[in-house]
Amino acid sequence: MNRFTFLLLWLFVSLNGFSQSNEYSKFYYQRASLFEELAVSPSDIVFLGNSITNGNEWTELFNDNRIKNRGISGDCAKGVYDRLEPVLRGTPHKLFLLIGINDLQRGTSPDTVLYWIDRIVQKVKQASPSTLLYVQSIMPVNDSFRSFSDQITNRQAIQTVNARLAQLCKQENIPFIDLFEGLSAGASGKLDPNYTNDGLHLLGKGYLRWKALLTPYLNETPAVQAYRPTVPVLTHKEINPVLRLSIVRTDATPFSLKSLRFSLQGTTQPSDIQQIRLYLADKDGMPDTDKSLGTTQAKGGEIEFSGNLPKGQDTLTLWVTVMLKNKVDLSHRIAVSCTEVSLDNGITLTPVHTGITAQRVGIALRQQMQDNIHTCRIPGLTTTRKGTLLAIYDGRRTSSRDLQGDIDICLNRSTDGGATWQPLQVVMDKGKWGGLPEKFNGVSDACILTDAKTGTIYIAGLWMHGVLDKETGKWVEGLNEQSSEWIHQWIYKGSQPGTGVKETSQFLITKSTDDGKTWSEPVNITAQTKRKEWWLFAPAPGHGITLNDGTLVFPTQGRDENGISFSNITWSKDGGKTWTTSNPAYKDVTECMVAQLEDGSLMLNMRDNRNRGNYTENGRRICTTTDLGVTWTEHPTSRKALIEPTCMGSLHKHIRKGKSLLLFSNPANQSVRTNMTLKVSTDNGNTWPESYQTELDQYRSAGYSCITSINEDTVGILYESSQAQLVFQQISLNELLDNKPKQNK
Repeated sequence: MNRFTFLLLWLFVSLNGFSQSNEYSKFYYQRASLFEELAVSPSDIVFLGNSITNGNEWTELFNDNRIKNRGISGDCAKGVYDRLEPVLRGTPHKLFLLIGINDLQRGTSPDTVLYWIDRIVQKVKQASPSTLLYVQSIMPVNDSFRSFSDQITNRQAIQTVNARLAQLCKQENIPFIDLFEGLSAGASGKLDPNYTNDGLHLLGKGYLRWKALLTPYLNETPAVQAYRPTVPVLTHKEINPVLRLSIVRTDATPFSLKSLRFSLQGTTQPSDIQQIRLYLADKDGMPDTDKSLGTTQAKGGEIEFSGNLPKGQDTLTLWVTVMLKNKVDLSHRIAVSCTEVSLDNGITLTPVHTGITAQRVGIALRQQMQDNIHTCRIPGLTTTRKGTLLAIYDGRRTSSRDLQGDIDICLNRSTDGGATWQPLQVVMDKGKWGGLPEKFNGVSDACILTDAKTGTIYIAGLWMHGVLDKETGKWVEGLNEQSSEWIHQWIYKGSQPGTGVKETSQFLITKSTDDGKTWSEPVNITAQTKRKEWWLFAPAPGHGITLNDGTLVFPTQGRDENGISFSNITWSKDGGKTWTTSNPAYKDVTECMVAQLEDGSLMLNMRDNRNRGNYTENGRRICTTTDLGVTWTEHPTSRKALIEPTCMGSLHKHIRKGKSLLLFSNPANQSVRTNMTLKVSTDNGNTWPESYQTELDQYRSAGYSCITSINEDTVGILYESSQAQLVFQQISLNELLDNKPKQNK
């Protein structure tokens, strides 16, 4: 190494070390060191933030000596995270967080801002679980002032962070305080000029307005918050959570409940509700089904619970749940609100409601242990030429685990647009083929396709016979009912080169020519479609398509000669007699779905393994082809438009009023499978406007889904939900595109 190279290396290491040890400003370290010396007590109310927090006299503004100012001018989200420990050490009563504007002004992505705020939330919950955390939105800015005109972040970035902050708060069950709307000058979205003289910081009037927005959260009578989550309310399910009621003690005096009153105003048809129950919440904040506080029916749309309510409480979380009749109109909505909370001391409280205005009705198509099947997963959904809906899925008989296992492909039919469903049918079951137990002959990950020209329906599934040794890739001999060996086709050497049943997982296809009532014996097309050097070739779950010229196309996936995953398509031009496999569209991608665009090209939307744990660059991989996959072109929106937590997603083309729409569904979250969302693109997937996005289920689930067209104005979606293993819902296109339901403020 010459002296010049050594000098450069020394400079790089030295400067890098310097930048890491002096990550923040001198003022930051001065203030942070002071905060290390100042104690926080369990009765304190702490304000955490940047210069806007730092610049206020909070104790005088609220006339409350418990309030502690922990703002630092110029601070960012990571800076707050790094100085949390002295605050949380004192387990404060309340903590108000406002951070993020400096991050955006310095070019930090919204993803990164959300990442650090999420870490702040988790750290507060872990280190000081008794602290009441309140997350405030980023305030609006005003670029009409010269002081910060060259720095002020565009409103879109602020609103993007705020929308996702609200989503995070919903997910974590913590209050979100919308300062953006409260400080904006009308519909402009700019900071009201009466509140600022530089477009960013607040004048006295601005702080007074901020005080007014925060006052309900600092009140010393019990604070009551009612929250209506975004979840489906399901038929065939006994307990549907519809309203969470949080009664928070805000002073030293515990409270006792006398009665609770609720209303069904906003419910489409109150008679849809058969029973209403009240539960205490469990440690995760969800209904504790072992702690019921009462059951009742609605009388005239009004509900009251009294006589069996908790006494002497500190902070209390309750859930109202409903049980619907087994058959209701799937366009109906359920809305339960709390109108009055009465305490034993004579105080009557009116809750502030947040969340959605009403919840959609759906059907719990599959639940755990239904038909003696442990778990149903991996949905596919299609509409036949006769308008029948066919829903397919894995019937995992003994556990929730993926292949290998006792798994069959099962199906339910609906002839009335999904309002009712016929009993389960088994359409792919290899039984004890080859003398092995059923747990060594599983079939999984099915995809369904309707031939729009002939009406024939095809289901492709992946069959695994026996297991391969994960180290050698050799077939394990001597398996029996007592054997415990297990391997999955996507890990280690669970599937290998070749086409034999003892070498690789098998690609099967069955078909129906009578609208899904009966199904043929599956045909094995592995040798016809799999390149021998590939480790694996498999269907991609969901549904396939028929092209304008009648070509049948399945989305498919596999592992190449090095065991690296890929996505592609498999097609037939002779009505399903023979099948041809395309070249891979991309590597290190897996489950995918395909749609034909208006120009005739095919778009492949793929799950991308690079998104796992990636919060800065996250998005579905998108490629297109004009020659049935001989060549592929990456789409301009690839890795940019549709975020994912590395999970299957559904892509579907729908024709409405002669116009082509693309619909997409997946868990719209970068890290966990929450926020199942349906999105619409009116320009062939080039944009996915937020105004055309509808959340269906905010809570965590397995996250797979499949969309189909029911009629010109309605689509259906089958998805893995937090509320049931498989949920079916009808969604109106008019609602998706024209009349979106509004959130409560």
